[in-house]
Amino acid sequence: MLNQAGAAFIIENDGNGNWNTKQKLVASDRRANDVFGLFVAIDGNYAAVGAYGHDFDANGANNLEAAGAVYVFKRNSSGQWLEVQKVVASDRSIGDKFGSGVTMSGDYLFVSSTKNSTDSIGGNFVSEAGACYVFKKDGSGVWKQHQKLIASDRKANDEFGSSIDASGKYLVLGTTKHSYDASGSNYMINSGAAYVFEMNGSGMWKEVKKLVASDRKADANFGSVSIDSNIIAVGAPNETTDGNGSNSLTGAGAAYFYERDGSGNWKETDKVVHNDRKTGDKLAINVTVSGKYAVAGAQFNDYDQDGASYSEDAGAAYIFERNSNGTWSEIQKIAASDRTAGDAFGRLAFNGTSIIIGARWQDTDSKGSNFISSAGACYIFDLKSTGIKKDPANDIACYPNPTNGEILIDLSNNLRCRNYAIYNAAGQQIKSGGNFDSNIIRITIPEPDGFYLIKIETEDGGMISKTILKTR
Repeated sequence: MLNQAGAAFIIENDGNGNWNTKQKLVASDRRANDVFGLFVAIDGNYAAVGAYGHDFDANGANNLEAAGAVYVFKRNSSGQWLEVQKVVASDRSIGDKFGSGVTMSGDYLFVSSTKNSTDSIGGNFVSEAGACYVFKKDGSGVWKQHQKLIASDRKANDEFGSSIDASGKYLVLGTTKHSYDASGSNYMINSGAAYVFEMNGSGMWKEVKKLVASDRKADANFGSVSIDSNIIAVGAPNETTDGNGSNSLTGAGAAYFYERDGSGNWKETDKVVHNDRKTGDKLAINVTVSGKYAVAGAQFNDYDQDGASYSEDAGAAYIFERNSNGTWSEIQKIAASDRTAGDAFGRLAFNGTSIIIGARWQDTDSKGSNFISSAGACYIFDLKSTGIKKDPANDIACYPNPTNGEILIDLSNNLRCRNYAIYNAAGQQIKSGGNFDSNIIRITIPEPDGFYLIKIETEDGGMISKTILKTR
């Protein structure tokens, strides 16, 4: 036994809607207090697991307490996940906590080091300002440090990168402890901010926008981030007012949405709160967006999905949907079927199809028995099972749209795709495929930005057409 060494678990869908624990991952050089697994990311056949408490470099030498490390695993042809690399920061220092946030997108791995104190070239010491390291996978499958990112207006104790997400050529990093507005003035302690980086034509990541809430407040802790294509969601779990700036409730929480316009500018489009908000709910302590849906956790909400059955800090999650005007509205509340006081249900991930929600202090197993205090649990909700109404045209969901290249198409339960074809604006077929066993298919559009038509022939002989906008 190694106290708080940590572990991560791979859970897979068998294709029939059943989720099963496939594998337990641990670090090859695990040690006590590594905290391996608190922050994880997965993209295709790669998974990255942070261990911000780890002390040693990639070769197991140079002991620096809590400098941190990240372990990369790859899924082989047999479906087994094997550790293939351990990465650390090139300028690692004691207490940096490298690995206190991870995300992956294509050939890039992004790692937060929230306690790091130096700038992009390892100088200009600012205590615990925070940094993000970019690793790029080369042609041999080796991840190499590519860049170190910092905020343009970094301040002491910001802990830049406390939340992190990437989509295509965009990266967003939250800092819930930052205290200045977008111009670097108007001090409000812990009001929070988020920074948007864009990859340029040379493959370098540059800061292009600093986001703050339009109604920012002290101690709102704006900065829990999620990005999908041209939409960014940012949570402020300690925000007090509703979408109209009224009805103040301490720590009720809120989520803000930003969209990238045709000129490349990111603009705030909406602020949402939950319908049954209460003091201390902390909505959007974790928020994630995919296509036209967003899910926000409220770990300290006390009531079930019907607003009844009080259970202190059992937790809940809320689903929001974007309409054609860009406005987001709550459409459903989710709670655990066996919720109990103190579960803190609400840390979540959402891929557009499934919502995965953790309850870190839950005590019982999947059958509601075998009590182990605060062992934790994970609940998985299918998008259909939540009762969300899908795209009324042909009863399918197609997201994200606009997209940066990858489209997920979810047909109704009784439909299967026989084949599909993609046509460009000139009517030329550029891609086709078929023989799918699932009602859910992923399609990649490799062509330049523009409008494309996807035609899907279903097994019953029907034809479905969808227009897609690809944009970076």
